[in-house]
Amino acid sequence: MVTGGFAGGDLFDAVGLRILQGRRFTDAERHSRPRVAIVNETAARALDAPAIGSIVRLAPRGGNYNSAIELHIVGVVEAAVDPRLEKGDAPAARIYLPSPIQPEPALALYLRTSVEPAALVRPLRELVSQIGPRVPILELGSLADFNERSFETQLWLARAAAVLGAIGLLLATAGLYGVASYLVGLRSRELAIRMALGAAPRTILAMVVGQSMRVAVIGFLVGGGAAVAVSRWIQSEYHGVVGIDAGAFGSAIALFIIAMFVASAVPAARASRLDPVENLRDA
Repeated sequence: MVTGGFAGGDLFDAVGLRILQGRRFTDAERHSRPRVAIVNETAARALDAPAIGSIVRLAPRGGNYNSAIELHIVGVVEAAVDPRLEKGDAPAARIYLPSPIQPEPALALYLRTSVEPAALVRPLRELVSQIGPRVPILELGSLADFNERSFETQLWLARAAAVLGAIGLLLATAGLYGVASYLVGLRSRELAIRMALGAAPRTILAMVVGQSMRVAVIGFLVGGGAAVAVSRWIQSEYHGVVGIDAGAFGSAIALFIIAMFVASAVPAARASRLDPVENLRDA
């Protein structure tokens, strides 16, 4: 099944879709009854012949095949990928016309701007009011706004996962602190003997933190490998996911190292201030 759409003006440039073959619509074609069309690459692959120069028949919305008009394909454009597609699904086949076959009850206007979209709200409303005072604007916003509304459930789940991740980090830090404190407590006699034999407090601090960070390195290697494997799996399952996000991956590593350092540094600092005489007498 091929769905149709109206692509007047410079729609493809505005939304960032490249012309792969052929040409764009001309100004004359945009102001006349459609006789030419541009298809996306999905539709082009479905044709039995090369797309450019082929003739297709397209029926108006609600019409039958007898009312279909012949269209000459003059271009092939990139297929817009819907992130909601399942694994293995190709983008939908689409055909674009320079002007509507029949009057449309509503049209979408896309604008590419170098300023904040919110700054254009008032000028756009005034411009539309000047062109057609009785033409209502049903919705106005950036593509990010529309995408956020379209993927509201997915975004809510992503934010919930981020909150749970932050809670998990706090709990992990508390757990690491508890384990580090317990291990330092078990080694209090050993540390006291080391200090009695001349070990400096900074040496005790460096030793305890260094041992904890070695554990952190092992955890990083295991967890990092698992994260890479999961990201590869997600990339294969969902369209639009482009491998590992270096920024997010680096931030996660930094948070892990900081959490491990804080969890081990506090009990290590406490251990470095032990009074070896008092500790050995109590033991």
